[in-house]
Amino acid sequence: MLIDKLKYLQGYVKVKLYGYAPERFLNLCSNRNILIWNLEYEDGNYIFCISIKGLKSLKPILKKTRTTFVILERYGMPFYLHRYRKRKLFAVGILVCSLLLYTMSLFVWKIQVEGNLHRTDEGIIKFLEEHQIYHGMPKSKINCEAIEELLRTGYEDIIWASVKVEGTMLVIDIQENLSTNQQAEEKKTEDGTPVDIVSDKDAVIYSILTRKGLPQVEKGAEVHKGDVLVEGRIPVINDDGEATAYQYCSSDADIMGITDYPYDDSFFVRLSG
Repeated sequence: MLIDKLKYLQGYVKVKLYGYAPERFLNLCSNRNILIWNLEYEDGNYIFCISIKGLKSLKPILKKTRTTFVILERYGMPFYLHRYRKRKLFAVGILVCSLLLYTMSLFVWKIQVEGNLHRTDEGIIKFLEEHQIYHGMPKSKINCEAIEELLRTGYEDIIWASVKVEGTMLVIDIQENLSTNQQAEEKKTEDGTPVDIVSDKDAVIYSILTRKGLPQVEKGAEVHKGDVLVEGRIPVINDDGEATAYQYCSSDADIMGITDYPYDDSFFVRLSG
């Protein structure tokens, strides 16, 4: 693949060789380290590809072997540039485009956060923006070590952070202290008070994933404001199918619903005569 690109940049031609001693011609090219490729034999003649540099050194070999050639096709950047040499605006456009691409590559256009479980990407990016680290900032102003220190001191549950620049992307890899997060969740419910999850809007349940508690609705169910979606009281059923006791917990679930939000807007149009 790399060799093909180099051949294209240098330029090459496809020629048809005919004459008195074409085999001797090929041997002399090999002895003088003149590279030819894609060699084919067709109707008593040879067809092959050769670089522009190699083509210019064929004159003594052609004279010695009493052969000649016809150029069938031309390939490569030199021929392409020669074809459009009079189109100055085209060349200017390529130059301007190259300068724009180079200029755009000097800035950060994406901030990617990895390794976060409890902290959202949006929250971390907003925190960075408050400290003048934002999309579109020059890469020369980015101090990776300072950003790592900022994340560790700004969040108590982030115990490790790694920041690096890859192209036009700022990659932030963090590790959270999961035990601290777990203790915080346990502290919220250590009083043992059962907690239900209640709908705060009329909606149609799109999905429900329950981790703690007893789900009261299913996907596709219509619910109204105030309906219990997940109950924090779980019955203990005996062999007869009767509830003999109840276990209480703080309900925990991911519930998505489809609902309507009212929207009202107005605008004014000034007509001038």
